[in-house]
Amino acid sequence: MNNMKVIIEVKKTFQCVQCDYKSCRNSNLKQHVKIVHDKIKDVTCLQCEFTCCTNGALKTHVKMVHDKIKDFICSQCDFSCCTNSNLKAHVKQVHDKIKDVICLQCEFKCCTNGELKKHVKQVHDKIKDIVCLQCEFKCCTNGQLKRHVKQVHDKINDINCSQCDFSCCSNSNLKAHVKQVHDKIKDVTCLQCEFTCCTNGELKQHVKQVHDKIKDVTCLQCEFKCCTNGQLKTHIKLIHDDPKPKNMTRGEKVIYDHLLSTGYEFKKTFFREVTFNDLIGIGGNKLRYDFKVMIDEVKFVLIEFDGAQHFRPVNFGGGKTAQQILDDFKLIRTHDRIKDSYCTDNGIPLLRIKYDQVDLSGVMITEFIRLNK
Repeated sequence: MNNMKVIIEVKKTFQCVQCDYKSCRNSNLKQHVKIVHDKIKDVTCLQCEFTCCTNGALKTHVKMVHDKIKDFICSQCDFSCCTNSNLKAHVKQVHDKIKDVICLQCEFKCCTNGELKKHVKQVHDKIKDIVCLQCEFKCCTNGQLKRHVKQVHDKINDINCSQCDFSCCSNSNLKAHVKQVHDKIKDVTCLQCEFTCCTNGELKQHVKQVHDKIKDVTCLQCEFKCCTNGQLKTHIKLIHDDPKPKNMTRGEKVIYDHLLSTGYEFKKTFFREVTFNDLIGIGGNKLRYDFKVMIDEVKFVLIEFDGAQHFRPVNFGGGKTAQQILDDFKLIRTHDRIKDSYCTDNGIPLLRIKYDQVDLSGVMITEFIRLNK
């Protein structure tokens, strides 16, 4: 018994000095530091410009991107992918619906650490470091960039709705379309009012526009500001492009057509949506008059078409509450008084045409211009 030797194997642990990572192999520690902390990408793909940290990552890239091999198949559906980790993530997310990865900054939950990193980068850090080579678009992920290029530049809409003629560029867009148009499901609720909608994107736009009143989209041709790119496109089409009757209200069409028919030329002797540098409304934005008609090279008159919203609260949709609709009406009335006072103080003739005077507008305009020549 005394001659027996007891051999105790002591495993050495290698500790990362920059985080809590530990490994029993020094080579693993070196690779960890290279990938996580130093972020050295010295392994290059010979078929494209892709770079990475390890040969393993390169093999996965070649298999996925160039060879397009998807040999891992889901036993519960038709999904296939190129790595076992992707398959496990798919099963966890799609079939098991397990969301056990939690954001420490909000209540967001997801399935993988990759999704969490993407969420933090996009929502909290607001990092947009991926740039489109064809325009100034910036985004957070390569997936967003691919969708942008496909939709905006390549204009590929290869995903079709089975219930109508709608087509789009991504499955997420198709799902949103079906939910909104066909199923008419509105299960996303605003926490500040009773507004409900179909998608988180719609909710964000509602909050930004109605509650936060953020106007961070700016027209490059004038000082107009709005909340969304859609509103900006409408503004440019209506104000800066030659307006077609379909882009105006019925009353504005009648006025526009009358001026053309009586010899006035758009953008030369009459103009639309006219502003003045010293005419400012509540909130700091410039106020606009519908039409400016030149009497001679210097003298001009202004014409306003007043829809029903100038005389009573009108609900145009958009999820606004009754109080918000009333507030909008009060603001319109206040701006009308400001514009009336501006014309009076500056000696500018102003004609207001009420919505129920449309059929008389031609006669009213002709007489108004005659009296102010």
